[in-house]
Amino acid sequence: MKIIREDKTYIKKEKIDFTKIDKYETTKILKSKKILKNVIEKYIVNDFSFLFDIYEEAMKTKETVSNTYKNYQKKIRTIDCITLSKILQKKLEKININTYIITCKAKGFSNHVGDELIKEAHTFLLYPCYKDNKLFFVIYDPGFRILEPITFYNKLSVKIPYKNGYIQIKYDKNNKIYPYSLNSNIRMTRDFKFISSNIKWFFNPYEETKNIDDFHKYVFQAKFSYKIMRYDPNPDNCICIGLNIITKQLVLYTKLKEEHYYLKQIFNKTSKEIKDIIKPYLKKAKLNKKEYHKFIKLLRIIELEKASPLLFNKVLKEYSMNTKNMI
Repeated sequence: MKIIREDKTYIKKEKIDFTKIDKYETTKILKSKKILKNVIEKYIVNDFSFLFDIYEEAMKTKETVSNTYKNYQKKIRTIDCITLSKILQKKLEKININTYIITCKAKGFSNHVGDELIKEAHTFLLYPCYKDNKLFFVIYDPGFRILEPITFYNKLSVKIPYKNGYIQIKYDKNNKIYPYSLNSNIRMTRDFKFISSNIKWFFNPYEETKNIDDFHKYVFQAKFSYKIMRYDPNPDNCICIGLNIITKQLVLYTKLKEEHYYLKQIFNKTSKEIKDIIKPYLKKAKLNKKEYHKFIKLLRIIELEKASPLLFNKVLKEYSMNTKNMI
């Protein structure tokens, strides 16, 4: 199966062979829960690294950023829901849990136009097995930082308590493309607070996404919000650095502090003042001196841009229209 995008590129799907899957084992699932928790707490989310690679390649080749992005063939170096799923997948294989990469219908990943253009966005792992002689699914979602595996029987819905809300799997027999949705009435914000929300990811547990590396690259054309985020069991180590590359707004969070700047404001300051603002956050994110300078260099380049060269023009136009309507 192929899900065709507007520009004729596609997401390649392949049916999962359920004749070759395991029987459910409680011991293995308990082990997998510890591995999932370790991945979520150990790996620092960082999607700036791919952005820097694109700009650095463009400077080397003296090519435009948009053309460099279009022709980019190297490995995508970033830590996000896709990379975390791939990391977790390899670790689960070591305890004989064979998972499949599932991608969800884009809803709220970008603006409406961006979601429609990329078709699918959020990524998690699915472990199909048999329990009580019935097809049974286990979802691992390190990207959304869900510390518990989510379990449900085929063609059934389930509601699971989560924090001070719930996570719900809903089955819809009438939806042939996305027969299931993963719903949550709560989410963790960038300042590490849990707030009421309306998360809804539509997915198909019968088909895995095969061309995940091409898929990975494609989502950056609808992405206007980047972040570095450390989710740590010690609240003092939790940090988030967020950047909107259209408005050029930088937001810095810890559990106790929140700072907002436009990039222009940042670079009107002295080098020491910039360092005093940003370095404590990057230090908690475990970025070294060399990476700090790369990050500042990237912010300077973005600050000077008139537009965001990785984004679809239609995404930029809708963003601009919505912004005007809010004024």
